[in-house]
Amino acid sequence: MITAKEIVAGVGGMECIALAARQARNCFGAEVLGKVVPEASASIDAAERAMWPQYLEACELAALTLCGENDVARLEETEGKTLRELCSNAFEFHRALGDTSGGIESVKRALTAACVAILASRVDDWRRWIKNATWPLDGQASEPNDWAGRLFFSTSDAFLRLVRKQGWSDLRAVANFVADLRRDQANNEAAYLEAHNGIRQAAALELITFYHFAKAVESAAEFTGHGKPADALGDVSLHMRHAIEAADVGGIVEWAVLLRWLRAALRRLIETTLWHQLAAYNHRITEFKQALTRDEADWRPLFELLPPQQDTVHSVMSLALRAVVVQMPTSSGKTLLARLSLLEGLGLQASP
Repeated sequence: MITAKEIVAGVGGMECIALAARQARNCFGAEVLGKVVPEASASIDAAERAMWPQYLEACELAALTLCGENDVARLEETEGKTLRELCSNAFEFHRALGDTSGGIESVKRALTAACVAILASRVDDWRRWIKNATWPLDGQASEPNDWAGRLFFSTSDAFLRLVRKQGWSDLRAVANFVADLRRDQANNEAAYLEAHNGIRQAAALELITFYHFAKAVESAAEFTGHGKPADALGDVSLHMRHAIEAADVGGIVEWAVLLRWLRAALRRLIETTLWHQLAAYNHRITEFKQALTRDEADWRPLFELLPPQQDTVHSVMSLALRAVVVQMPTSSGKTLLARLSLLEGLGLQASP
């Protein structure tokens, strides 16, 4: 079986990819700046730019090979670092290349771009990018009586809203998408399978993949907002495993690959939430999490920790350490970490 290292070597090695990714980042930056300063530009050789899709494909294939069937969080430190680097480079290529394909292929690219951003810990970069672009599902609609097409577009929209998390409105939209699909399943599923009578088994397996994916997204969204179900990681892993198995058996190769990306991304999204990161602490922390994620008008909920906070929160919260020095950039979340540490200490005191 080919390794991630061999895949990368096939296009010149990691240094070659990293150099091209920096060029892609500069090109995208110049494009954004050009909207304000028309004379801003980045000179990229046409031959070099023509290699970007090849580098992107290599990064994605190598990253997916590293992920395999394993939990990304359990990769060895060196493998985890390589995975983040590959995904970060892939994100640069996605952003610089953009997408003009339209239709279902455009949505698939949007899903993959979101997945690599999540695994590279660059979700905020993805959100800024998507905020200034056309929402991938705008204008997308399945053909009449195409139940599988509707499932694909609805579940894709739900996943991307879960990544964006524009307050509670996106989380409510996820719940509404899934509820609508459940409501309409009885009326649409039988007709769809009847229309595909010659390949009924393959069509049924395709629907199964979407049902399990929808359930996984719903569980992740519910956990993000409310911290329930308690074993959201297990729930998501179970449904995504069933979805991938159905896609593999049905020979839906491209969707099976994308489902593997989505599984890794959904697990990572759960792992970054307040509920997961702060699960092992006292009742004061639980009350604070409830306050931060509350669904109220004029309140901007906080659902997840930033990457620097994720790297330091457990050291800061450790009561075994008498003093902790945190050096982080401005606006990277030091105050929140200090509040969490104080609440953890107060929680150990006897209630008055």
